[in-house]
Amino acid sequence: MKSRALLLAMFAAAPLLVGCSDEAATPVPSPETRQVAVNVLAVTPTSLPRHHTATGSVVSDHRLMTASRVMGYIKAIHVQEGDFVAKGDLLVSIDPADIEAGIAQAKAGLEQAQANQRKATSALVDATADYERFKGLYEQNSVPKRDFEKMRLRYQVAQQDVQAAEAGVRQAQAGLTNARDQLKYAAITAPARGVVTQKLKSSGDIATPGFPILVIESPDQLIFRTQAREQQVGHIAIGDAVELSIDALGHPIPGKVSQVVPSGDPATHTYLVKVALAPSAEDARALKAGMFGRATFTLGSEDGMVIPPACIVEKGGLSGVYRIDEQGKLAFQMVRLGRIFTLQGTPMQEIVAGLEAGDRIVVDATLTLRTGMTAVVAPAPAAPAPQGGE
Repeated sequence: MKSRALLLAMFAAAPLLVGCSDEAATPVPSPETRQVAVNVLAVTPTSLPRHHTATGSVVSDHRLMTASRVMGYIKAIHVQEGDFVAKGDLLVSIDPADIEAGIAQAKAGLEQAQANQRKATSALVDATADYERFKGLYEQNSVPKRDFEKMRLRYQVAQQDVQAAEAGVRQAQAGLTNARDQLKYAAITAPARGVVTQKLKSSGDIATPGFPILVIESPDQLIFRTQAREQQVGHIAIGDAVELSIDALGHPIPGKVSQVVPSGDPATHTYLVKVALAPSAEDARALKAGMFGRATFTLGSEDGMVIPPACIVEKGGLSGVYRIDEQGKLAFQMVRLGRIFTLQGTPMQEIVAGLEAGDRIVVDATLTLRTGMTAVVAPAPAAPAPQGGE
């Protein structure tokens, strides 16, 4: 009975054993024995533009610090931060009480000077008459010379008094004119079209000549302001082309270096660089002072390596290429990526590390490739010469 059960079990397992034998008999090729047809590119050094990127902001190159020309209490500030103003718009009113008091005082001074002039003129008339009378008498030997000299001295003094009185009137008139001019300075108007960006005083504060009350920036003269490190500033010159990437626009715009300040900041060891913008009409309307961006300067050229982006494969979050060794075997080689350059209208990926000159890599690499596969090589065209960078 036991032998019969064992025999039945053996017959039942026979098909399974046959199946296993057939599967084991079909060999699965290993990567070392598989061949794959690939296009190949030989990596060669290429002259690439050397770039430096610095952050900065869009600012107005026409920044006006609006201050009062007279001292007095600020009666009212008629604008707020962010307001657009036109040339001649009223910005600030200064309390004119002190100025009006000065005008009244200047008027009184002029009236006094004019009274002094009338008095001196009357005295000169009398002195002139006495001088002429004594002169005739002296010529006739009717009065002594001493009396005649007294009359002549009196006449000369009267002339000098009139001249001094006339000068006093002119000075008083100038004082009154100046006092009246001060009154028009009590109304501070916008010197140019712009946007109020800062309000440094409030109503009731004392306005002092030379100390700003408002800051106005012109939206028509925007520039990009950035800082260059001391290692790069020597390679930046006025007129150099700059690529500007303004975050708010979402695309680059051209610019040119307009100023490099030769005196650096001793704390940061950086130098101020101003870049003139050359936006399109649409971009010009969208640009606003204060927008953040990046300026890319070309500092010369250097040898580097670029390959078509199609050569790059991502594996496990790592970027790499398939390199072909001397035996024609594929090997995954990790690389460090740099910038994207446009060479003769074709985008090319810079390789910062991982490849050497003369390395052969697979073009149009795919995830189906495996390390150890044998490459059947078909040559690919060489990389184009560089024409610029992105």
